[in-house]
Amino acid sequence: MEIKRQLFRLTFAVGINMMLTALSFPCQAQSKHAAIWYIGGFTFDFNTSPPTITKSEDREHDTDNWYIDENGKHVLTERQNRIYDEDMQPVGSVELENNTIYRGVFIESPADDSKVFYFDDNKCYLIDIASKTINELYVGCNIGAVSHTAVLHSECDKIWLIDAENEEWQEYLLYADNIKKIRTIKLSPDNYKYQPTDAKWWRINLSIDCRHYTLNNMSTNFSEVYYGDFDRATGLFTRKASFDFGNKYFKIYNSIIAPDNSRIYYIALTVEDHLQIFEIPIENGFPLFEQKNVVSDHKVHFNGYCGMHYGVDGKIYVLETARKLCSSLSVNEGNETDYKEIYNFGRLMLARFNNYLSSWFMDLPCYGAPPIDPCENKTASDIHFENSFVCHGDRLSVVCPNDGDYSFSYTYDGIENRVDNIRDGSVIIGELPGIYSITKVTSDGCEFVLQEPQTGEVGREIPTPTIIQEPGE
Repeated sequence: MEIKRQLFRLTFAVGINMMLTALSFPCQAQSKHAAIWYIGGFTFDFNTSPPTITKSEDREHDTDNWYIDENGKHVLTERQNRIYDEDMQPVGSVELENNTIYRGVFIESPADDSKVFYFDDNKCYLIDIASKTINELYVGCNIGAVSHTAVLHSECDKIWLIDAENEEWQEYLLYADNIKKIRTIKLSPDNYKYQPTDAKWWRINLSIDCRHYTLNNMSTNFSEVYYGDFDRATGLFTRKASFDFGNKYFKIYNSIIAPDNSRIYYIALTVEDHLQIFEIPIENGFPLFEQKNVVSDHKVHFNGYCGMHYGVDGKIYVLETARKLCSSLSVNEGNETDYKEIYNFGRLMLARFNNYLSSWFMDLPCYGAPPIDPCENKTASDIHFENSFVCHGDRLSVVCPNDGDYSFSYTYDGIENRVDNIRDGSVIIGELPGIYSITKVTSDGCEFVLQEPQTGEVGREIPTPTIIQEPGE
C-alpha cells in the first residue's frame, strides 16, 4: 500500500510550539562543534570515518582544553590558566584561577557564534573571538567540568547550564552575552538510598533527543542509579525509575542512553577489580534493571574516571581509563550491541572532558528549522475491505488490526466520516448503496493519506422484473 504522510503530531513537551516564527539563532543538529575532540593529549577527528585519533608529542599539554567553533575549527585553547587563540596568541590579559582539571568549561553563546563563555573557579568570562577580548561577567558560578550539563533551551535563544554537585544543584540560563541564575535544586535525602551530602560527583547524560536523562554518582560504593525525563522548556527533571545495583560495584563511573533510546549503558568497577560495561533495556519508557546484560568485562589494576560520549557518527565512545583504551558502542541490525576496541592510548590518559551541548546531536534543536518527521519510519495500519462489493441490503466489512492506537476515515457521497475507538478486528459500514472509499489511516498519532484509496461498493436495489403476458397466453 503506497502512502503519503500529510500530518504528524509531536507528543513530547518541547514540541508544542513548532509553528512559532523562525528564529535567527543557529541550528546545531549534528553540529560541527563536535567534529574534533581533544582529550588528555589525544585528538579525535570525526571528519574521517572511522575517526582519526592522534597523540600529542608534548605531554606538558595533556591538560589543554579546546574550543571548536561552528565550522569544526579549533579556535580557542585554555592552557595553564590562560586563553589562547587559533594561532596560540594570548586572548586578553586575564589570568585564570583554574587549579584543577575538574574545572574550566567552554560554552558557546546561544545567539552569537563569535562569543564564547568560559567558566573558571567561581567566575565566568565572555570571550569575543573576533575582537580577541575577554571580560569577566559573573562571580559565583562554580561549574564543574565533570558534573555540568549544558543544553539549548527549547526556544534556542538561551542555554540551560546545570551544575550538579553535592546536595544542591544550580541551574542557570546563558543568553547572548550574559548569565542568570534560575534556581537551586536541593536533593532530598528521602529520595536517595545513599545520602547526597556524601556524594560529590553526580553525572548526568541527556539522551540524543534531550527528552530523557540518566544519572549516576561516581562516589565510592554509591550503586544507586536513576532515569527519567527532561524538559528543555522548563529545565526540570522528572524521575521515572531508580535502582540499586548493590554491593557488587565499587564505583559506577558513568551511564548513557543509546541513540535510539532502546537501552542504557553503564561503565562500572566491580569490587573484584573488573571494569564492566553493561546494558539495561528500556521498554515502554522504563528501564528493566533486572535484565542486565554484560557487554564487556576485563580485570584491571587501576581506578580512573571513564567518559561516555556521543559521536557525530552515531556511535558512543567510551574512555576506558583503567584499560588505557577507547572503545565504541553501537546497536546493529539485529538489535544487539556491537562493542569494539578502537584505540589503545598506551598509557593512563588524563580524561579531560568535552565542552559540548547535549542538543548538538538532536535532529531538531531549534524551532524554525525544517521539521523532522517522527512518522518517517512508521507505517499505516493494514485496514481494508473484506469484500469490495456487497449486494443491496448487506453492509461492507472493514478488516482492522486487533490491537493498537489507530483510526480511519472514509468518504461517501463527498462527505468524510471518521471511525475511532475501534475495539474489534472489524468494523461494519455502508447503510446506503453507493461507493465507500477509505482515504486516511491514523496510527500512533501519525495520519497517512492513501494515494490510492481503498474502495467498496454497496449495490443498489434491483427492481423486481415485470412479466408481461401476451394476449392469448
